[in-house]
Amino acid sequence: MQALMFHQVGEPAEVLQLETLPSPTPASGELLIKVQAANINPSDLLFVRGLYGIRPQPPAAGGFEASGIVEQAGPDTNLPAGTQVSFVGQGVWQEYVCVPEREVIPLPAELNLSPEVACQAFVNPLTAFGLLALSGLKKGDSVLLTAGASALGKMLIGLCKERGIKTYVT
Repeated sequence: MQALMFHQVGEPAEVLQLETLPSPTPASGELLIKVQAANINPSDLLFVRGLYGIRPQPPAAGGFEASGIVEQAGPDTNLPAGTQVSFVGQGVWQEYVCVPEREVIPLPAELNLSPEVACQAFVNPLTAFGLLALSGLKKGDSVLLTAGASALGKMLIGLCKERGIKTYVT
């Protein structure tokens, strides 16, 4: 299988390299997931640089958030092979990853989500919700958002609209 690895921290363009590794095998409580799409968030790049709150232990794969299809269910799991999921983990920039079942969100087939949309189900939505909750903003208030065209900005705009909060965006 292919994995985007780094053997030392540094600038991603300088230290990331595509490598061939053996495919993992799921342990009890884990799912083997064939990764279909993975985000590149600022936290991912900070991790590769060694500047994130979680310190890498090279050699390591990058990436924290992805979507894919359950390829194989390990013992003591409930999701069947073929289930589309969104998930978080450390080192998801790989063709296959093993993830604890409790860390995945099964995605109903009727949602018909593309892998590129499904891989955004964790970090940005929770960040947007948390930021808005901590802000104390309420109906009728106004907020200035920077980076309004970003995925996080778009989610904040939608949440503010639902709550009757006026947004001004740069």
